[in-house]
Amino acid sequence: MIQIVVFLFWAIPAFAAPAPPEAVPGGMQAALSLRAFLDGETFSYLGELQGIRETSGRSFESVTLGSYYHLSPHLKFGLFASREFGLRHDEDWHSVSGKWSWNNTNHRGETLVAADVTGREVLADNWVGELKVRYIFNSFNDDRTLLVRPGLTYFFMKDGNLVANLFFHFEMDFPLNYSAQYIDEKWIYIGSLYHISENWDLGPNLILGWQTWSRPDAFAQKGGAPYSITTQTTTLGLLAVLHF
Repeated sequence: MIQIVVFLFWAIPAFAAPAPPEAVPGGMQAALSLRAFLDGETFSYLGELQGIRETSGRSFESVTLGSYYHLSPHLKFGLFASREFGLRHDEDWHSVSGKWSWNNTNHRGETLVAADVTGREVLADNWVGELKVRYIFNSFNDDRTLLVRPGLTYFFMKDGNLVANLFFHFEMDFPLNYSAQYIDEKWIYIGSLYHISENWDLGPNLILGWQTWSRPDAFAQKGGAPYSITTQTTTLGLLAVLHF
């Protein structure tokens, strides 16, 4: 009888449902971005480097190359490829020898390709409205995402010359083949760019983000209950844009 009690004492925890992750710490982050455009009448080419020092010891780095086809002054189509490090997915909450924890993804590289369409329209004097719709495919895990980003930009002019612009964008990311969430990420971008020279713009930006992780398949198979973990972050960034 004693042996049965001892066995149950050790066996029951092994078969118990696993616990969901604690909330990923939110808070302040720092970012640096550099974009370079080679502008042409019909095509423009883009290169971008980005780095973010995230909360909870995480980091994100990416390099992106791509091109826009300008169908008209109001409509353009883009195609891009990115190599990104530090993305975290639902399935990164995983078990090692029965212990559940987040994968350290800081140095894990993933390749993404994206296609988008961007429409722009002058709404009033110096005000321009924009809507970007982007389809993203991640070859690392076959995740497919639809990004929708409306925005507004105000251009400050002096004597007919551009001095600076102020922009506001709101982004929603819709998972197409993963996640239990209808929208798993939301972002607000507020920033300005100062026209330092004909080829160089520089300015600060503020990014408010809400990222949500939900139960992965491996967690469900172990009897884990559904969960939703949302992290809110505030990122202070500096953006430099070069035009050639």
